[in-house]
Amino acid sequence: MTSYVLDASVVIKWFVPEAHSESALKLKEVDARFYAPAFLTLEVGNVLAKKRRRNELTHGETEHIWRAFRQAPIRRQADETLVLAAFDLAQQTRTALYDNLYLALAIELNSPFVTADRKYYQAHQATPYRQRIAWIEDL
Repeated sequence: MTSYVLDASVVIKWFVPEAHSESALKLKEVDARFYAPAFLTLEVGNVLAKKRRRNELTHGETEHIWRAFRQAPIRRQADETLVLAAFDLAQQTRTALYDNLYLALAIELNSPFVTADRKYYQAHQATPYRQRIAWIEDL
């Protein structure tokens, strides 16, 4: 069975219609296992809080999405096991440690890391890790 590491930029699109949601939803339907660092929960929560604060979502919509997200078939890996590797990746690539938690997990699992974060994706195109990171529209 195929496995993918997903970041919050992909997962949020399963629940909130926005650019690249169609591709994210197609990915959700494939026969695969999905993984993420436990940090995913905080990132998705932060996105929902921002959308609620901006009145892009109602209170009821936010609660519904949160419950659905908590039931999503994503296996979460403890962040503590990934931090040292993510720290090294952040130093090598000059990108944020928390974003590199996903890449560290992808390397550990030998699985593709799927993102819809254009800035992060582009920042890695000149690094040795570019083959590990898949753009959501390229799947």
